[in-house]
Amino acid sequence: MRSLPVVRVSALAVLCLGVIGCSGSEVVQPPPEPELVPVYNQIVFQSDRDDPNGDLYLMDLDGSNVRRFASSPFADGCPSFSPDGTRIAFYSARLGNQLSIFEVHSDGSSVRFVDGPVRNDECPHWSADGSRIGYVLDDRSRAIGYGIIRVAKANGADPRTIDSGAKFVGPVLSPTGDRVLYNRFDTSTDTLLSGIFVADNAGHGKQRIASSPIEYRPDANLDWSNDGSSVLFGCLVSAPFHYGVCVSKPDGSGRETIPYPFDNGNFQGTRFSPDASWLVTTADVTVMPRSGSPRTFLHAGAAPTWLSDGSAVGFFSSPQYPDTEPYNPADIFVGNKDGTGVRNLTNNPAVDTHPSWSPIR
Repeated sequence: MRSLPVVRVSALAVLCLGVIGCSGSEVVQPPPEPELVPVYNQIVFQSDRDDPNGDLYLMDLDGSNVRRFASSPFADGCPSFSPDGTRIAFYSARLGNQLSIFEVHSDGSSVRFVDGPVRNDECPHWSADGSRIGYVLDDRSRAIGYGIIRVAKANGADPRTIDSGAKFVGPVLSPTGDRVLYNRFDTSTDTLLSGIFVADNAGHGKQRIASSPIEYRPDANLDWSNDGSSVLFGCLVSAPFHYGVCVSKPDGSGRETIPYPFDNGNFQGTRFSPDASWLVTTADVTVMPRSGSPRTFLHAGAAPTWLSDGSAVGFFSSPQYPDTEPYNPADIFVGNKDGTGVRNLTNNPAVDTHPSWSPIR
């Protein structure tokens, strides 16, 4: 698997390739994309094992055959497989002094710049059909933490602004990428400007479906079921500090509250299983039916993600987990949803984070 090249694109090059042509008389079309080839049974992850700035690596499901997939002299991180296994979205500083979103075919070809600048606390999100990417731009014209929600096609084309002028978590896309779920934190005194919102992928038809339960949290709960019928978000169960997870229809109706006493906003990172009948949360990595009980603890960890067949959950460990490494850095783990088979897939004296699984086959 070849490493991705450092991309440097001048304004003149963009003008020559995409607008008027270098001769000034003909339109020069960009080269066609190579055929998309899906990759199965692979894990992409971020690691500083060869570069303190971070590179992207691939490995097999059992943790074997680790190889560097994307590298540059700058930071590369937060990789995410498209649901069909044909593309990987990630952030990189390879353009210079800022992080930007890129996408690449899963065979390492056709790296494309999507948009930027972005922050390193919001990874790109795919729609379930792999047709679109959602992400948050870093709005440098405003105070720290302000963003601009954008959605683009899978190849990076047609980026659309969904919302701006606030702090955001998300966006999480509906299965076909036609709608966007996100958490908006507005610093004004108008409380109706903050909350859980749903909009279409052109930024129209914004609907506030719930209030914001807590202040800005980059790991707050947000998810959309793969069948499009339900959304999930953090909610206040009872004042003053009893938070939980709510599930509703995309218009906010039919709300269910997960009956679990999570306090101080620590019920974070909750995700639907592929069939939406189970949940996983990062209040440690815990799996439960949609009813909220019984709960099965897997491991201390963060950023859980369901494997495509719904049988297991992948995540990375917190550094304090006792293993054989000298200073206990983060590693990639996987465990079955019934709590069995929890195992360490990487055991390297480096920080291995943000795993993403291609389709299981």
